[in-house]
Amino acid sequence: MTFDLEAYPGDPPPPIWQQAFAGLPIPAWRWYRRVSSTQDVAWAWAELGAADGVLVAAEAQTAGRGRAGRRWYSRPGASLTVSVVARPFAEEQPWLSRYTAWAALAMADALASWGVNVRIKWPNDLLLDGRKIGGVLVELHWRAAQPEVAILGVGVNLSPEAVPRPEQLDFPAGSIAGLRKVRIPAPTLAAQFWRAWTAWRGRLTSFAFLAAWDARLAYRGQWVEVRAGHERWRGILLGLREDGALRLRTPSGERAVWQVDHLRPLGQ
Repeated sequence: MTFDLEAYPGDPPPPIWQQAFAGLPIPAWRWYRRVSSTQDVAWAWAELGAADGVLVAAEAQTAGRGRAGRRWYSRPGASLTVSVVARPFAEEQPWLSRYTAWAALAMADALASWGVNVRIKWPNDLLLDGRKIGGVLVELHWRAAQPEVAILGVGVNLSPEAVPRPEQLDFPAGSIAGLRKVRIPAPTLAAQFWRAWTAWRGRLTSFAFLAAWDARLAYRGQWVEVRAGHERWRGILLGLREDGALRLRTPSGERAVWQVDHLRPLGQ
């Protein structure tokens, strides 16, 4: 979707947002009361030359999206939805497969500061008590076979109002307030996320990054079922390879999985 950034550059941020972002060394940020998707805004901003690290936040989205074309529901005041523009450094290009985990780890760190410890369901979901409370969407634009810009979007269900109806779900969902009785202010969490996102930038290519991702991996050591297209495997999820692929021990031997349509613990 094409977003007219010049016609709608953003809304005046409420004082609570201004306070949360005061002193943050961020190049620029925009806040919207209601928008189609923060991804759309970030793309439009990137096309106009937005700097690496700028952030878009919205109170509500009317057409938020997730991985594989799924819809991301966002009700006013019930969730945090943000997108960050990243312009890949040359040394990051072999590690673009870590971008989704980069955003997921940053949000996991931000939530941990509130005592909320989430797991990362490979490749892009944030789980709390086995329920999805957030997700990551990374979109890349290439020019002349080189990654020019990436948009890293993250959504988190802060309150029960953000959780879709059961018939709209393909995986059990929940919210932070519903599962932990913790009320996290969206602007504070957004600022904490950006700080953590920046901190992980310098470690993106390191073993420490892979170790942190692996430590937060959901279902590690458990029997799972994985589906990718017409293929299906069952096995023990061992962890991650250096390239970010899943390591799965099946009855026929160890297998690396780079893409999944479905990942569930057996019995769910």
